[in-house]
Amino acid sequence: MRNLILFCLFLLLNGCVKEAKMYSAQYVIKNETSQVVKLNYYTTLNNILLNNYMINVNEILEGPLTERGDVPPINYPDYTLAVTNLSDGDSLVVIFNNEKKTIMQTSLDGYSEPLNRNLFRHGNYEYLGNDQFQFTFTEEDYENAEDCGGPCE
Repeated sequence: MRNLILFCLFLLLNGCVKEAKMYSAQYVIKNETSQVVKLNYYTTLNNILLNNYMINVNEILEGPLTERGDVPPINYPDYTLAVTNLSDGDSLVVIFNNEKKTIMQTSLDGYSEPLNRNLFRHGNYEYLGNDQFQFTFTEEDYENAEDCGGPCE
């Protein structure tokens, strides 16, 4: 009986843990190119288009404010997945003016390609303050994109 009471006490004390502090983050995508940018989010499992967004020249696309229960977003390592809440996709095709495209992907373990200039990687966002992180498409992104050889879609 004594062992049962000690065991129950152990379970009770073990289950009483401090709740993790939540940190907010909002991911913003800005288009500073002279091209219209279209974002097509897919799931690679079955190649289904989950969501798409159009960002006109000098416009901003704002994701919703999200909460995370780990380290504060400003301290996230470069490889941490940026939770934009724009889509549940693991693959993104960025289309510039229906002429050029760039493909970005992430995997279940959080690894993403390409490493540089990838919307899935937190380290590619600039911290603006007030829990906002911004990714900016530039003319260099357009120039580095792959030519579709005709309409991309």
